[in-house]
Amino acid sequence: MTDIPLKIFGDRVLVEHTKPVEGTIHIPQMAQDRAIYRVGRVVRVGDGRWPGKDPVEMLVAPGELVYFQTNDLIVHSQGVHWNGQHLLMLLQNDLIARVRSLDVSVEVFEPLRKWILVKPEFKDASAIVIPESVRDPSMFTWTVTKVGARVDLPLKSGDQVTVRMDRCSLIVLGRTEYAYIEEQFVTGLYE
Repeated sequence: MTDIPLKIFGDRVLVEHTKPVEGTIHIPQMAQDRAIYRVGRVVRVGDGRWPGKDPVEMLVAPGELVYFQTNDLIVHSQGVHWNGQHLLMLLQNDLIARVRSLDVSVEVFEPLRKWILVKPEFKDASAIVIPESVRDPSMFTWTVTKVGARVDLPLKSGDQVTVRMDRCSLIVLGRTEYAYIEEQFVTGLYE
């Protein structure tokens, strides 16, 4: 792990990023050239304090692996160079999950904050493949797979929910398609 003599302020996290996650991520066509999913190792964390604000509890610790989405703008504007390495200074809110392995699967994926991992399934499981651009939200059911520690909604694994589909980010963990979504965009729970 990189040793860097740098004090981090607020709820920022310094991450030593690895290569982009390849072969396990589905990036919507619209964002293919911009979004990059990465797993990185936390190098340092801030103390969660900002002047005039309540302290924020830090959810990750140095040495832990985290999963996040980035793009060229973030890489260049939030980069920290140290001893020939390019590190990223991210806000804790930029982190999607803690992962327990570089081989990201649903078993090692732990959503942070208010992120929820859901599994989309076609209501009519036919052999027809429907392109992303014409998929209708009513064609899917969404099943909660994992819930971040800060989610306030009464959700548990196995619950079926309705979501704002435009706020879901599709990913593939192992060989199964999932989506992660922030709590505020889960719109209902089937009883």
